[in-house]
Amino acid sequence: MASYRQTGSPGYLFSIVLVAVIGGLLFGYDTAVISGAEKGLQAFFQSAGDFTYTDGWHGFTTSSALIGCIIGAFLSGFLASRLGRKKSLFCAGIMFFLSALGSYYPEFLFFQ
Repeated sequence: MASYRQTGSPGYLFSIVLVAVIGGLLFGYDTAVISGAEKGLQAFFQSAGDFTYTDGWHGFTTSSALIGCIIGAFLSGFLASRLGRKKSLFCAGIMFFLSALGSYYPEFLFFQ
């Protein structure tokens, strides 16, 4: 029977597992936030006079937010490998800032 030595740091393993757990927790939190906003989206779009909001559009609107989360999580590893962690976090910060501006004033660049 072969004897295996343990190599590596338990602290490093713990930090890797902690990051994975926090990522899963945040993805679950995103899912809960999207589920909570679902009725508000439905009420908002059904009150629009120039847009017909069907069940298909409602499903697409709700699922596109989750699909965006999945795509973002997938691309973040690729960008961190290509650009480095610091530059990719800086780019993510810029995108979050632009997203906040768009949420604050949606008619800023488009739909004047």
